[in-house]
Amino acid sequence: MMHDWNIPWRFMHFGFGGLFMWIIFIAILALVIYVVVRMSKSTPTFKNHEDAPLDILKKRYARGEISKDDFDNMKKDLM
Repeated sequence: MMHDWNIPWRFMHFGFGGLFMWIIFIAILALVIYVVVRMSKSTPTFKNHEDAPLDILKKRYARGEISKDDFDNMKKDLM
């Protein structure tokens, strides 16, 4: 009586070549997930340049809310 030892592999549909492809697929998927998570944790950028802290400081100085000394000190703190 002959035994066909490849029967389990046929039912699983991935012999050695298919298994290798699954490993590559899972590695690429893990890399994509890593990149997405890493990008979502990055420092937030200002969507509108007008909301940048230095621009707000300049507007306050232009409106006369702060003095030149205050402006220089605050600008130095921001940079």
